[in-house]
Amino acid sequence: MTINLREETLALIQTKMNSGSYSDVDSLLQDALHALDSDVETIDEELEESLADLEQGIADAQAGRTRPLSEVIKDMDDRARQITQ
Repeated sequence: MTINLREETLALIQTKMNSGSYSDVDSLLQDALHALDSDVETIDEELEESLADLEQGIADAQAGRTRPLSEVIKDMDDRARQITQ
């Protein structure tokens, strides 16, 4: 298989290889791809959680479980002051 890489990518690979962290390019690429898969999985999980939270918020609003915005802002300001003190 032939893979064409940009000069910037080759430089990054060379830097990692020169650091001694990897004995061969294959190991470096395997680690990079595993890290990418892990990041994508984490993003997917966080997206699912966010969507569930949004759905819950919409359901709460539709059921009338809401508070005035001014009250929410006041609570947020109070919490921020507690954190910064």
